[in-house]
Amino acid sequence: MLPASALRGALRASLEMLLRGAGEPACSGGNGAEPGADPARGAADGCALDAGNPCKACRLFGSARAGMGPDRRRFSSLVLGDATAPADEIRTQRGAGLAVRRAQRTSAAGRRYEYRLVELYGTLLARGRLLDAELAPLLEAAARATQHIGGRRSRGFGRVELRLHWLEAETADAPELPRGDTAGIRLRLSSPAAIGTATSPPVWARAAAESADRTRGDAGAGAARENEHWRDTRREIPGSALRGAVGTALAEQLEDPASDPAFAALCDDLSGARFGFLYPVRGEGPPSGAAALAGPWPITARVCSVGGHDHGLFDTLLERVRAACALTPEEAERAWSARRSACPRCAAGLTRPLGTRRSVPSPRVRLHTRNRLDRAHGSAQPGAIFAQAWLDPDDDVLFEGTIRSIPAQSRALLARALGGPLSVGRGISLGHGQVEIEVFSPPSLEALEERGSHFDRALREQLDALGFDAGVAGDVVPITLLAPLVTEREDSDGREELAGALGLQPQWLVCARRFAVEGGFDQRSGRASPVWSVAAGSVYAARMPGGWRERSGDLERLEREGAGSRRHQGFGQLICFDPLILQTSIGEAWR
Repeated sequence: MLPASALRGALRASLEMLLRGAGEPACSGGNGAEPGADPARGAADGCALDAGNPCKACRLFGSARAGMGPDRRRFSSLVLGDATAPADEIRTQRGAGLAVRRAQRTSAAGRRYEYRLVELYGTLLARGRLLDAELAPLLEAAARATQHIGGRRSRGFGRVELRLHWLEAETADAPELPRGDTAGIRLRLSSPAAIGTATSPPVWARAAAESADRTRGDAGAGAARENEHWRDTRREIPGSALRGAVGTALAEQLEDPASDPAFAALCDDLSGARFGFLYPVRGEGPPSGAAALAGPWPITARVCSVGGHDHGLFDTLLERVRAACALTPEEAERAWSARRSACPRCAAGLTRPLGTRRSVPSPRVRLHTRNRLDRAHGSAQPGAIFAQAWLDPDDDVLFEGTIRSIPAQSRALLARALGGPLSVGRGISLGHGQVEIEVFSPPSLEALEERGSHFDRALREQLDALGFDAGVAGDVVPITLLAPLVTEREDSDGREELAGALGLQPQWLVCARRFAVEGGFDQRSGRASPVWSVAAGSVYAARMPGGWRERSGDLERLEREGAGSRRHQGFGQLICFDPLILQTSIGEAWR
């Protein structure tokens, strides 16, 4: 294939050359500076060479500005994907070169190198969209003026002929949303996608300390510098990415989104729709039960370290709860001796399961390695190589989740957005992150009362088997996080937020949790807003005074509304009495 970044770069260089030849302003690669001037000038605020407005090249291809600004709806007016060709029309061959010392007319020691050439017998095809019809003549001119793509052009390589073919706009029917205020979302990737990852707390804290003096506490800039040569991707799609894609699509379709009451109701942070996390699934999955949830494994889940999921899934929460109920050293010793420390089938050790509940293993990831260009010299910048991980499109993998609390007045608008072209993650102008959406009625779990009764019965059996007092059964509520929980304070482990959502302070018997720092990049300001969070899959066991049945209404509200901050972006979603806790074998339905 021909990467979209190389194709767009060649088109932009040709357009900049034409604009300068016509006496019009044009910066170099979107840096906002005149050719030959300091490239750092104006980069923070974007290009303003055309009487305070972006030059025509920046209007078409975008600029180096970190954020879009209040008056823009897209970083780039041109969305252009990779150019591909059938595999049987492409061949590669290797070449070798040797650097020469011209003064001595001899070869330079240690300067032998190899390279690979692509031979194409046919035509490469790249598809895209132009969001501003006024810029169509500029794109036509850039395509006709482009004659080279790729490296070693001074030696005659990379000669191309580009042609534009304007197609009729494709329209898709808006999907029909199910009844109620909750819709299931099934997403399929049409092109590689890169979704920003959470940062580990030590790295984030170090980056925050380094950037505090320069950026007045903006830890996002420091975190970006920490990993400027490597960017990983999530294996799931957070609700913030789906919400941003819907908002961007509606911003393109509506003349004035800010004055549309349906748009305001849909995207309101407090009373608007709640876009949940989308987790990978393989196959359709069962319609109900423990396996219906698309989400992370609980931290307490274990599988065989040798046989993996084929030997079954074992959850250790009940063992941890009964150990917390031990009142004497003798009871503690019995609980320790009765714990499951090995696979019952092969006696091998236990380890954490792979993938997610309905996707084993995780989705396939592709690695891209690139180098930034020095446009002044038309060569690669030294020391500017970087690598990115991308989720690879796979027909066997979908991403499934829900959109909850949909305002009645915004249903038609949401359906309109889900039916149009949507993109998530980074590199949208390069054609990356394109998705197809299917709407369905979400599967239903057993009622809270039934799930709680199953858990009470299993816990009572565990306690009776060890001779413990079984009176605690009926008081314990297990809570599993299906998405990261954003806490109010950096030293919080989630218990404070859960207690606040419940309206009481329970006794915490088990707290199995990990921590991360969510970034949350703001497209308008161009800044990240790192926040402390408890990782998805964390499990708590709370003992409710007077029994959980007296607080069943509060538990149902907790499941419906979640806990913590940024719940409109899917954070804080959870489940009480997770059926997976009682699971002892994974079975084919989970694969």
